[in-house]
Amino acid sequence: MKYTHIVFDIDGTLLDTAYALIHSLQDTVRELTGQEIAGKDLNFVLELTGQGVFEHLNLGENISEKLHKWTENMDHYMDKVKVFPGMEQVLKFIADSGGTAGIVTAKNRDEFNHDFCRFEIVRYFKS
Repeated sequence: MKYTHIVFDIDGTLLDTAYALIHSLQDTVRELTGQEIAGKDLNFVLELTGQGVFEHLNLGENISEKLHKWTENMDHYMDKVKVFPGMEQVLKFIADSGGTAGIVTAKNRDEFNHDFCRFEIVRYFKS
């Protein structure tokens, strides 16, 4: 294998989280403000940190409380989060070839533990 270290993002690369992130954010915004936001207007969520999402929505105060609420709401959609097809085989190939897989993410440690560590592919990464 030519490369020995390969880095992956979580959301949108290892895990298909778009549906869960968008719908749980819709629920969170509705609970916090009473405002309804169409899912298509929340696609930016995959590109920002949680803090950045709330700042983008002009909800930048008490962000830690809002992130906690979003995480709670995300639990309602975790059954929709899946490892992308073929990703486990890619990670196994890297490991079997002597390579190392790493993760880069905008998630904080709590979000990482909550959203990612429940999947069996976590075994291909060392902390």
